[in-house]
Amino acid sequence: MLARWCVPWIVAVAIATLLASGAPVRAEAVVHEHAGLELSGNLVVPKDRSIDRDGVALILHGTLAHHGMEMIAALQRNLAAKGVPSLAITLSLGLNARKGMFDCALEQDHRNIDAVEELAAWVDWLKSKGVRRITVIGHSRGASQAAYFVRDVPGDVITGLVLVAPVIQSRATLAARYKAAFKADLEQVLAEARRLVDEGEDDKLMEVAFLTCPKARVTAAGFLDYYGEDRGAELTAVLPSLKLPVHIILAEKDAVANETPAALDAVAKVGNVKRATIAD
Repeated sequence: MLARWCVPWIVAVAIATLLASGAPVRAEAVVHEHAGLELSGNLVVPKDRSIDRDGVALILHGTLAHHGMEMIAALQRNLAAKGVPSLAITLSLGLNARKGMFDCALEQDHRNIDAVEELAAWVDWLKSKGVRRITVIGHSRGASQAAYFVRDVPGDVITGLVLVAPVIQSRATLAARYKAAFKADLEQVLAEARRLVDEGEDDKLMEVAFLTCPKARVTAAGFLDYYGEDRGAELTAVLPSLKLPVHIILAEKDAVANETPAALDAVAKVGNVKRATIAD
């Protein structure tokens, strides 16, 4: 588990080096329409700062989470203390004006890659406000999604990327953790999802464990998208292709991302990628 206070502060320092360097702040709930859905976010601007002049840190949460979760809220406060404006967003996950943690009782039909489109929509919104410098920050699964976004939607306004506790794990570890948490065989569930998709039943609801939900109703295509690809291998392949500054923040005793340090050793010598590990 990442330290609740230490990670946001160290990330704030890292981002400050990419953008600019406690004062009163202006915080406001903001909305932006995308693909017929209302997206929500929280914009924090320190006193005497402006997003068009000083740039913005665009923050993405982790799995099924939201922009108001403790870690993201603390990060925004600490960024403000360093004089850095920030916009923390909540992925819709297919829901209009979604707030709070995703309700596992709801049907789920979203894709891991949907985050790329929604990040792009928010970048367009920021650009419409005159923003010309954006550092993208992602936490946990959001770290990988942020990296895919920077790879797939290049632009001169994106000037830096910060990955907080990106989770890179082998297929064997993923399957073992799925079985330990949910008492189910991931490969068997995946085989059923593939069968349904191959038969054209992408929208068929499966009643299975999914992401952080012990019981979920998720479409076959949605389940296959999250579990059928080797996300960890993809992330390590993405990082060397990025040309902008990348900061990776890890925690020494993070049990969830315990395979990440070794996986990142392969990109340790890439000049634009810097890594910091927080003790304990």
